[in-house]
Amino acid sequence: MIERIQKGELQVASVLVDLVADKISPGTDISPAKFWAAFEALLEELGPINKALLKKREELQEHINTWHIERKN
Repeated sequence: MIERIQKGELQVASVLVDLVADKISPGTDISPAKFWAAFEALLEELGPINKALLKKREELQEHINTWHIERKN
């Protein structure tokens, strides 16, 4: 089972937390805390948009499937 660490409202795999802290953040002006806060804000902003796009994709795929089934022969 993957160990998870709470970062704000996110539950993040510990290996990813370590990666950000040990390999990605050093040498930048972005602390791990700032990274996780910004990442969480992006997810909150883009999550509903992504969900709507996935729904639209599903609807389009259903139309494509129906079109092919109706023209099978």
